[in-house]
Amino acid sequence: MNDQKVPESNKSDGGWYLADLIVEMTVGDQPLRAVHVNSVLVRAQNADEAYKLSIALGRDVDDEDVNPAGEVVTTRFVGLKELSYIDTVLEHGTEICYRETFHPVDGDVQFPIRPREELDVFLARDSFIKKPIDYSSDRIVAEALALIAARKRDSGGS
Repeated sequence: MNDQKVPESNKSDGGWYLADLIVEMTVGDQPLRAVHVNSVLVRAQNADEAYKLSIALGRDVDDEDVNPAGEVVTTRFVGLKELSYIDTVLEHGTEICYRETFHPVDGDVQFPIRPREELDVFLARDSFIKKPIDYSSDRIVAEALALIAARKRDSGGS
């Protein structure tokens, strides 16, 4: 954590909260479901308001769509995993959450470290798409492909 003074806007009479929303996606008759924990920032005057706003943000994701294979994709907000008050200045390098585990001192620890090329931000786009179930939106995929084609056309690329 940094040692800067927490601004008045981040104190208990109003500030930032971090909400972990649990969202489930089911696809047609597929035997698997995808479950996401989406961490979102919530601006609220107090914990009760942060809770209500977090629930509203979660409910906003409820949707039914169709994937490129024509299967119905149902996205459903399940509930909150966590709601935490952020009691520090939000800036580059600010720690806003952590996950803690405990291990015997005399045992080996398998730290969950991944090489750079396996971090999500560096994965090839195809790696993101290959999942056990396809919960992508046919409409959004079509729009994205049209934008890519237009960019290539406008830049003279192939």
